[in-house]
Amino acid sequence: MATTIVSDWDDAFASMAPTPAEVEHERAYWQELDRQEGYADYLAARAEEQFLAAVGEDDRPERREYRGSDGLTKAERLSLYDAANYTVERTGPIQFRAVNVNGAEFEVGVIFGRFARVTSNTGNEYLLHNGACHCAHKQNGAPICKHEAAAAATMVLYRQDPLLLEVDAEVARLRAQREPVTSPKAEVASPALKAA
Repeated sequence: MATTIVSDWDDAFASMAPTPAEVEHERAYWQELDRQEGYADYLAARAEEQFLAAVGEDDRPERREYRGSDGLTKAERLSLYDAANYTVERTGPIQFRAVNVNGAEFEVGVIFGRFARVTSNTGNEYLLHNGACHCAHKQNGAPICKHEAAAAATMVLYRQDPLLLEVDAEVARLRAQREPVTSPKAEVASPALKAA
């Protein structure tokens, strides 16, 4: 037969355990405390919203607009495609600086009034012939690119300079005086064409 020894210690420990009613009361207490804290947080947030609405100020940061690699927003970039948005100044004999209203700078070199070497606001260089550009924007079907707009604005100032107009007229006169150059291939091919 097994004997169980019950000591005073075991009796004391057993008397310390909470009863089921005490456990239920403790659970209800913490649940009510959580509910009250949540309600207090809700009231504080609502009071802050009402205060901001009454004052008319919002401390939240404004949404930033996306800026491309050239540092311009989409709206600012659209102004690059209009020649009227450029201010042009002469920096050398055939060098010009075209500055857009948004601050984008283009360096334009005009050669014989037909060619323009345009350094764009991103640092890329393009050679335009008679005002036509072959950049990726134009190859994707755009009616005008920023390089053409900067060159067009520059040509307005270029065409007003009487000295440059004289140079253009002299170049045109010399071009008209030139005789057509015949190549040796054309001379060799012409007897064969005559015989046929």
